[in-house]
Amino acid sequence: MENVLLTFLSPVKFLNGEISATPYKNVSGEPTKTTNESAVRYLLQDDSVGNISKIFIFASKAVRADIKDYRDDNGNTMTHLEYFKNRMKNFMPNVDECITEKTIYHYDENGDGEKNLRSVAEMAERIQNYARGKEICLHADLTGGMRHINMMMLDVIRLLEYSGVKIEKLLYSNLTTRRVEELNDIYDLFQLISGVEEFVNFGSVEALNKYYDANADKFKKSDALKKLTDAMNNFAKSIKLCRYGDFKKAIEKLHDAINDFKSDPQNLHDIFMARLIEKIREKYDLLISTRGEDDIKIIRWCLKHGYLQQALTLYTERIPEYLGNQHFIDQSPVEAQKLENALKGDNRRRWFYLLAEYLNSSEDVKNINKEISKKNNVFNNTYRSLIRNATTSIKQGNFTYEGWRQNLIFLVKPPRSFTIEDILPDENILRVQLELLDKIYKEPQILIDLSSDELQPISGIIYTLKYTLESEKYDTKRRKTLFNYLGQMTAKDIKENFPQLKLDVRISRLQYFLDNVIFSLNISEEKFFDIMKKYFRLKDERNNINHANEKGNFDTADALENFMLDGLDEIEAVEKNLSR
Repeated sequence: MENVLLTFLSPVKFLNGEISATPYKNVSGEPTKTTNESAVRYLLQDDSVGNISKIFIFASKAVRADIKDYRDDNGNTMTHLEYFKNRMKNFMPNVDECITEKTIYHYDENGDGEKNLRSVAEMAERIQNYARGKEICLHADLTGGMRHINMMMLDVIRLLEYSGVKIEKLLYSNLTTRRVEELNDIYDLFQLISGVEEFVNFGSVEALNKYYDANADKFKKSDALKKLTDAMNNFAKSIKLCRYGDFKKAIEKLHDAINDFKSDPQNLHDIFMARLIEKIREKYDLLISTRGEDDIKIIRWCLKHGYLQQALTLYTERIPEYLGNQHFIDQSPVEAQKLENALKGDNRRRWFYLLAEYLNSSEDVKNINKEISKKNNVFNNTYRSLIRNATTSIKQGNFTYEGWRQNLIFLVKPPRSFTIEDILPDENILRVQLELLDKIYKEPQILIDLSSDELQPISGIIYTLKYTLESEKYDTKRRKTLFNYLGQMTAKDIKENFPQLKLDVRISRLQYFLDNVIFSLNISEEKFFDIMKKYFRLKDERNNINHANEKGNFDTADALENFMLDGLDEIEAVEKNLSR
């Protein structure tokens, strides 16, 4: 492990016409003659350090200039930087390898804020480059420089710490007490603040644990603080696993620990936490205000803090329970008993089972499946007929998409829980296809160039008929070939070349349950099915994620998050007007 020192060099100071010499109580030997010398010698005398491999120096214009009115024993002028290096030769035989051009950064004390930030980045880069492939401990001398230099030095240290460099002793030469002081305890407060910030923003306790572990020998936790940090650790683990029961208990414990925390004025850990706990209480209020009794608040908290997958899991597992517990839906005593019988030995929750999986009894399974199968067959067969009929209308010259769509609306009406948007999410594509076919019939010359971008919406059909179409020289014959095919399309052809109706059997099953009074609604059917359509879409997305499918229902994480928020907003809006 190599020891490296970072320092901001101060100019040499004079007293009564001579270079000032200052004795430090914890630096043995002769008095120091430069401000930064004290920190270097303090480190060299520490048995745990032993040797310094490199000294990285911020060297301002002032220290790179000659010392005014100073000559060495040979009568030569010398810069402040040269004097420091020459002075260190008395204590460091390896000083020429330790201080080199690569370790000296030329700092412009007259630079603006941007230049100062560049200085921070460039010094951090130099140290990182040296540390590459090595194990180093970075020590820092925070004594020298102008008033803002300490902030720059701390910036460099923080950058290096986050890049994996180990930070050891932070030193300050106190001229008043004549002692070199170690400031690590003060610096460690950054770790505490970062830890609380990390927990507040992300529910993580890694930085906080690092702080308390590093200070375990110095300060003992009070019982109240231990209860709080244990609750925070438990919460962090629970949110990762996202087991609802454990997560809910973790929220309860966090609520109690935050509200029960009373600072011991004699305990330094408590004093610091007392200054920070209000921020934790404020940021977690949404989650802990009801001690975990409000599932929607829990889901919202997960979304707000970037736990998208946890939010999705809780949404799909808990929203059916929420709808039942808040009396969006109800069951008669007879149906409730049937459900209890079906749930015996099953650890799934009642309302989740009812809305997401319940099939009541073996006889009902047969009846429901028959009903749904019959409805789906009629539904899809009628849709295929409408596609074929569209080509007939085109040939007769009386096709309009709006007129064709009216027939589709009529088709959708019988299963009243559906809209066209639900069953035909790619309606825009279908419209383009049908209107293109209408145009081709009127302007068959479009078919002369089969690679035309204009034909892209029906590229699948063109590819299927490519060789036959290419054998025909005249556009009217090509049109005839195309429309003969359209009039004879099989169900498989239609499925492959046109957007398909997507009748969700789960919605059909819920419709069947409603029609047969397996459960009843205290909200409108329209609102209920709007909520459940969103729910099933999210349930499918969770399945896509769990199975690492290449495609899902949402193109981006933001789209998924916004969809969930819309779903939560809708549920809460309906709840406000709920008659119980």
